[in-house]
Amino acid sequence: MSAPAPRAPDPRALEIAANLASVRARIARACAGRTDPTLPEPTLIVVTKTWPAADVRRLAARGVRDVGENRDQEAAPKHAEVVDLPLRWHFIGQLQSNKAASVARYAAVVPS
Repeated sequence: MSAPAPRAPDPRALEIAANLASVRARIARACAGRTDPTLPEPTLIVVTKTWPAADVRRLAARGVRDVGENRDQEAAPKHAEVVDLPLRWHFIGQLQSNKAASVARYAAVVPS
């Protein structure tokens, strides 16, 4: 019996990995001159607006833990698809009062 054929790399996962590495490098360069050790490390919040839950999974596989959205209609079902992942959700932007209860179910942070 032969070994299964290796799976072809996921092109979207490779694209996300490259973009994420670029952003992380930019953050590292921006923080390189910091001299105050009491300053907290910056938190990378990846905004996945218009991108599918599959991309959130790809990001989580690369260590992303903070995810942001600005539309409850998109965020709530996306959160439901990836509820098994150790993510902290941020609702970014204006929050309408009629959406507050829905957002409160999944968002840990609402800096509005």
